[in-house]
Amino acid sequence: MKEFKKRGYLYVTIMFFAVTWLIHGITAFNQFVSEQNEHDQPVAMNLFGNEFIRQTMENWQSEFLQLSWQIGGLRIMFVVASP
Repeated sequence: MKEFKKRGYLYVTIMFFAVTWLIHGITAFNQFVSEQNEHDQPVAMNLFGNEFIRQTMENWQSEFLQLSWQIGGLRIMFVVASP
């Protein structure tokens, strides 16, 4: 219990990440299968894997760029506007 109190935020964050990434994978797979069926194409797992990784990287790139600007921009504003 002491270990969880010490690193509880980390464990909860990892759990949220894993659950939401799993949900994203399930919904992305369902969408991929429906698109493949719509175009009478076979469902190829390697194509889905590539698409899933691409979607994940695009999302992470967007989020990390936004977060780094918020942190970096705020830091710049503090330095420039500090008395």
